[in-house]
Amino acid sequence: MQCNLYNCQTLLLTHFPNTRENSVSCGIPDFRSATGIYNNLDIAELGVGEAQEVFSIETFNDDPSIFYKCASNLFRTYEPSDTHRFVKWLEDEGRLLRIYTQNIDGLEHAAGVSKSKICQPHGSLETATCTTCGKRYSKADIAVRARTGIVPRCSKPKKNKKAKVMPTTKRKSSRLAGRQRGPQQPDDGLEIDLHCCGVLKPDIVFMHEYVQNQAQRMFDMDRPLCDLLIVIGTELAVEPISLIPSKMPDHVPIVLINRNMVKIPQTER
Repeated sequence: MQCNLYNCQTLLLTHFPNTRENSVSCGIPDFRSATGIYNNLDIAELGVGEAQEVFSIETFNDDPSIFYKCASNLFRTYEPSDTHRFVKWLEDEGRLLRIYTQNIDGLEHAAGVSKSKICQPHGSLETATCTTCGKRYSKADIAVRARTGIVPRCSKPKKNKKAKVMPTTKRKSSRLAGRQRGPQQPDDGLEIDLHCCGVLKPDIVFMHEYVQNQAQRMFDMDRPLCDLLIVIGTELAVEPISLIPSKMPDHVPIVLINRNMVKIPQTER
């Protein structure tokens, strides 16, 4: 089994929680460690049965404020790590076929990796979509409210609909009731545009939400072209990315960079 590292087309699988140069080192909280998001939630106060329910689509649909209260730190600005810059270097050298990542923070793109080279089956916090009208927003558009735990809402004006807001008037005293101080002006109130105000949902895959088969379509294109597979910081426990190593041809070397031992599934023929 031979692979020319200077000419190979590399496929990367990343998650990063188990490596030193990872999203956590950039300041982004993880989920399952002792200091992670799950272990620092007051589930009784939030009204959920277990911590994972905070990130379920059912909970978000019922009460999106629970998600935004708990995930506010995810919407802050973070800098890419050396690992993210390594991926960018591979692309600059013409050796990156694609990076398949379970991360939702968008730091690969922030490091300069082309979006066409990134596959994110679990979505990204870089954008959000109105659950009512479908308008798309960038992370910057919603970050101010999301960072404070406030549910961001759609600002798109509704077409041809206006609301009339009548000013508050005081009752005239009996002394002034019969006196006029000039011509009366019609009091039509103020007309203001009504906005959609739909809840903005980050474009990430919540628990129990359907995962699109984007990764499978891309992998079908990449598999015949791949010369080397590098797996960085993932325990290969979450589909669909966890299935990729088992689907690689036998002649393609697999490099595992991880803190913990991970069993690479046997190749499927």
